[in-house]
Amino acid sequence: VQSSRFHYNWRKRDGEYPHYESVFVEFMEYYLAFKKFYEVTASIGTLSPNQWEISYIDNIPRGELWQSPHEWSDVFPGIFPKRSTIEGLPPELCSAEQTYLIPPQLGRLHVAGEAAFVGASTEHSLLIRMTARGPIHKGKDQSLKSYMDVGHEASGLAFDKLSSDKAKAFWGPI
Repeated sequence: VQSSRFHYNWRKRDGEYPHYESVFVEFMEYYLAFKKFYEVTASIGTLSPNQWEISYIDNIPRGELWQSPHEWSDVFPGIFPKRSTIEGLPPELCSAEQTYLIPPQLGRLHVAGEAAFVGASTEHSLLIRMTARGPIHKGKDQSLKSYMDVGHEASGLAFDKLSSDKAKAFWGPI
C-alpha cells in the first residue's frame, strides 16, 4: 500500500513463468483482505478504486538476441526502428517511449524500452516496460477483473506486434 495505491508485485523466480490468471487470483486475495481491513476492521470508509493498472517489465540480457544496442531493432523493431549509423561514432545506448489508446476510452498503454543494469550485473540489459492503465468508470457494469483483462490483452498484443519474428522464434510461444 502506497499513498493512494494498492500494489501487488511478482516476478519470475526459478521454474515456470507464472501466468496472468494465477497472479490475478493472488492479487484479488490480497486486495479483498485489505478491503475488509479498510472497511470493517479499521472502519475507515468504503474503498472505491478509481483507476486500474497492470505492468509488465521484461529484461532481455545481452546474448543470443543482441550484442550491441544498435541491434535492439532486430529484437523490437516496433519500439526501436533501424537507425542510420554515424561514421566514427558507434551507438552506445538508446531509449524509446510510445503511448497507445485502448479503445473505447478504457485507458492507455505506455511502452518504453531502455538500457538498464539488472541486479548485480555490470552489463547493460534491454528493459521493456509495458504499463496499461485507465479510469474505473463508475456506474458501469464492469468488474476490476474486466479492466485488468483489457490491460493484459493490450500488453500481450503490443508485445507480439512490436517484437520481431526472430525474437518470437527464440522465445517460443508467449
